[in-house]
Amino acid sequence: RRQTMAVAAAVEASARLGTARGTRTMRTRWLAHARICLMLLLTRSLPSVGAAVAAAGSSTPSARADVQAGLRNQGNTCYMNSLLQSLQALPGLRRTIYSRRTSAEQAPGTSIPLEMQRLFYMMQHGPRHGLPVVGTELLTNSFGWGWREVNEQQDVQEFWHMLYEALQSTDDGGSEFSLPQLFEGKVLNYVRCTRVKFRSEREERFCDLQMQVSGCHSLLDAFGEFVREEPLEGANAYNTRDATLGKQPARRGAAFAALPPVLQLQLKRFEYDPHTGSMRKLQQAFSFPTTLRLRKFMARGAHGPPPVYRLHAVISHAGNSRSGHYVAYVRARNSNRWFKFDDERVTEVPESAAVAEQFGGEHGRRSGFFGGGPPTAYMLTYVRQAEDRASDDPTGDELPREVRRAFDAQLRGKQQPSHRGAGRSTANHAAPIETLHAASSSGAASAIRAEYDEEAVCDLSELF
Repeated sequence: RRQTMAVAAAVEASARLGTARGTRTMRTRWLAHARICLMLLLTRSLPSVGAAVAAAGSSTPSARADVQAGLRNQGNTCYMNSLLQSLQALPGLRRTIYSRRTSAEQAPGTSIPLEMQRLFYMMQHGPRHGLPVVGTELLTNSFGWGWREVNEQQDVQEFWHMLYEALQSTDDGGSEFSLPQLFEGKVLNYVRCTRVKFRSEREERFCDLQMQVSGCHSLLDAFGEFVREEPLEGANAYNTRDATLGKQPARRGAAFAALPPVLQLQLKRFEYDPHTGSMRKLQQAFSFPTTLRLRKFMARGAHGPPPVYRLHAVISHAGNSRSGHYVAYVRARNSNRWFKFDDERVTEVPESAAVAEQFGGEHGRRSGFFGGGPPTAYMLTYVRQAEDRASDDPTGDELPREVRRAFDAQLRGKQQPSHRGAGRSTANHAAPIETLHAASSSGAASAIRAEYDEEAVCDLSELF
């Protein structure tokens, strides 16, 4: 009680100081900071109060049985959570993960394939067993991560590459399903001479594509920029390495030789600013469709299913190049229902919140809590229309029998992997910066975020 009274007195004094300093904005800012301090101190100093706040924070719509469970944030792992939540909703990937050869005899936290199976299974079936929030600690342990790694800032696309390579390197070939079948396509890079009949081609495989934002107004503009031909003339003329032809004026471009069932796109929202010598975030408007048609970007003679895609997920970043937060918006398959995955909080949202409000510019709502401009789409996942309409929905029958039995026993006991109790992310971002450690529990931070309106512009970096 004495601690509570002391903290309350400090909050009141801070509020009076803010009032004495003048404007309504300043008063609101000081009150917001003071109230955040109160929540942080209560959570850290008073275990019973902190537990109550955390419990209230976990009582969210993620307890619904018809959507996957939320994921607990270990500290600064919202980038990881948002990606995993978008990936788990892909039936083809669940089938691929579940089909891996694993054993229940493997020690927990030592096998990446086993921990991916465990996590996906718990996310899929946890809500039906009263487990609305799942931990990721065993998965990060299998990566070899410790406290430092889960509190470091990381880029979600870099994590995607790390996860993809880790899963590829641990694939023993025992399953008929593989990641390249889902995610890999081919780009045909070519150079064609304009005065002589000479052409050079080279195919390159990809598991995702980086799309230009600067100078583009939409995703289709960015695809046009991706395949745009550029002239090679004068001193930059193309060397044919042919004794007769020598150097020739040419045009260099690209086209898609093959597109995968699942198309991962990263929007290049962060770029180097030569005037400041640092990274900056492009807040300009950049639209993207819910149905993506790519026929005109295919190479001549390319075969395969029609390249028509439906938007499956949007990973959004709120903040600037120094700090921010990732969330995922995922569309339920074979429907137009969208869900927002904000770590442990899962809520159904209208399509406009998941799509149009993530365009940036004048389309989005300003995110005062994390500073900077409005939330903007940073990664997009499109699923080929034929795949999206497929009726199969892997539920875990593909798992090795003893592994599934172990997972079911864990669910019946509502046992969650042990966790370190790290705080809620307050500064995940797409550019490397000094780590800002969160002192509050995930529930406390959720309560804080839910409490403030857009008038309370809070930059947590000023508190530390």
